[in-house]
Amino acid sequence: MKLNWQKILLSGVSLTKIFLWLLTLEFTLASLTCWTTSSLLVICVLPERGIIMPGFTHFVLFPNWWILFCPLPWLVYATVLSRRQALSRRAALVFAGTIIVATILLVFTVVTACFLPFRALTCCMSEP
Repeated sequence: MKLNWQKILLSGVSLTKIFLWLLTLEFTLASLTCWTTSSLLVICVLPERGIIMPGFTHFVLFPNWWILFCPLPWLVYATVLSRRQALSRRAALVFAGTIIVATILLVFTVVTACFLPFRALTCCMSEP
């Protein structure tokens, strides 16, 4: 007798719904990582070294609580999509596309804001 492991393990949950929640978890973890990194930079590194922050860094990192709320729309959307009986691939791929673009924009923005004070410091120190 051959066992169907996919049926046993998933017990009625479609793979597209699991895909939605894995992407949502990824975006939530990326947001938490960005928030932690920016908090450590603002609390520990910048005041200790007396680095003056560029405007973009100040705009993004003060206050940085907005980073924690970034995954909220996708959490709501994933909940709405997973309550559907039949989830189409098109809806799952649209969800995946938007969450991937949001992740890229968030990580790029926070990394740029964290990098700029040190870049400005090296530019100023290299001048005679």
